[in-house]
Amino acid sequence: MRRRGSPTRGTSSRTRRGLLLAGVAALGLGGLEAGAYTSADLNRSNSLGVATDIDGVLGLDAPGSVSANKRGTLATITNHLSADSITVTVSLATASEGTLYTATDSGSSVTLSLLADESATVEAETTLGRGDTLAWSVSASGPATTLRLDRTSSVTRGNVKAAIRFKKLAKLRANAGKGEFTVGQAQAQDRDGDDDLDRVEYLVTDPSGTEVASATESVPGNGKQYKARNLTIDTTENVQRGTTYTITATAFDADGNTARESGTVTA
Repeated sequence: MRRRGSPTRGTSSRTRRGLLLAGVAALGLGGLEAGAYTSADLNRSNSLGVATDIDGVLGLDAPGSVSANKRGTLATITNHLSADSITVTVSLATASEGTLYTATDSGSSVTLSLLADESATVEAETTLGRGDTLAWSVSASGPATTLRLDRTSSVTRGNVKAAIRFKKLAKLRANAGKGEFTVGQAQAQDRDGDDDLDRVEYLVTDPSGTEVASATESVPGNGKQYKARNLTIDTTENVQRGTTYTITATAFDADGNTARESGTVTA
């Protein structure tokens, strides 16, 4: 099964710019010599310390841009900092400029825990417009170590706000013992006048954020509206009685615009 946005093991120690990052403001780096650091230009505007010791750095893979009004990857973070677990917090400089997401958390600031060489992806959806700049930071703390890194991402053209309206996602059921979930009612509508509603993707996750089932429905007819009744989403996993699952439905049009609705259901 795929794990969406959840921590994964990885050995890559390169960012997209070939850098392993450690904040200049790192405090108490547990015996690393000052000479283990050199200066590198990270994004043409920020000069940060880069550790030559792979055990003393925080891997950060950031595309450098985000799309307006569209959820996408902000950064993938890897713990090369410590052999022990570290706590990483990613925060927007201005809370009103968007929302951050992990597999289990969302808000203007999100926190995750990473074991040694473990990675996790943080996604962002910003309300800023094309040409604006989204400012954000990464803070990491572990045994005797604290560091902070300030970053910016350029905002590119993305989702057209209100191009799609998700009108209904209701009567959700988790059928314990049957290995299936049911969406009693779902409805989405094209709102930008070009009637190009394309598909609706369903994702079911357990309390840890792990995917347990998924389905994709094409939009029939002229692409103006999608309706579904008593849609069954099968899973090879056992639907556990008493467990609360999240069902998320995302509608897409041919232009790449999206609208999302979600709900929870207990088996």
